[in-house]
Amino acid sequence: MRSAPASASTRASPWIDATQGASASLSRAPLVLERKPQLRPTARRGTSSLRHRSSATPRQATAGRGCHDQLPSHACTILRRTLIATGVAIAQQLSVDINRISESGVGEKIGTVVVKEGKGGVSFKVSAQGVPKGPHGFHVHDKGDCAAASKDGKMTAGFAAGPHYDPAGTKSHKGPKGGGHKGDLPVLKAGEKGISQTVTAPQLKLADVRGRALMIHEGGDNYTDTPENGGGAGRVACGVVPKG
Repeated sequence: MRSAPASASTRASPWIDATQGASASLSRAPLVLERKPQLRPTARRGTSSLRHRSSATPRQATAGRGCHDQLPSHACTILRRTLIATGVAIAQQLSVDINRISESGVGEKIGTVVVKEGKGGVSFKVSAQGVPKGPHGFHVHDKGDCAAASKDGKMTAGFAAGPHYDPAGTKSHKGPKGGGHKGDLPVLKAGEKGISQTVTAPQLKLADVRGRALMIHEGGDNYTDTPENGGGAGRVACGVVPKG
């Protein structure tokens, strides 16, 4: 006697078998409760830090790993590019406090210089009060220190800043058009209310002046070595450009 064919509900099905197998596996799996991440000290050679232990749930473990956990990929790309562009724009402009200096050291603030890099080089927007009327030599000095230091056995204003910035070792003062000290800047001119002037040095980049001193001299500047350093004479005001 021939047996009746299996019905649709009882016919063997790989999908049903797989589903039943998965259900059985799940029913046999131990119950795992979510645990909050714990901060525990982790010893590291030379350092001490706190780390999340691996007891965190998968969702907790991946949270905060980056932009892609919170936003779609294209949105993260746009955000990243925007932040990079903004960071570059900010990094290209620095503000420097200018202080009066003397053989006693650094005195009160008398102004600011905004240093900005552009296509034509580095510009210096100088605003300073209390500077005597007339021309004043203006230079980038090698060291970022406006303190007084000894020169020929005598304390001298701003001498800790060292000489004009001269990475090529030219030992020649030829002004901002090049050929000599890279730190030679255009001369400043003070009026009745002080200095309000922007000058540009095409030979410089912002990286050249970071961490160095900006110096305003007592006298003018003829961009030659006669008299020494263009005749700027004493140092009367100084500021240090931030390194970063």
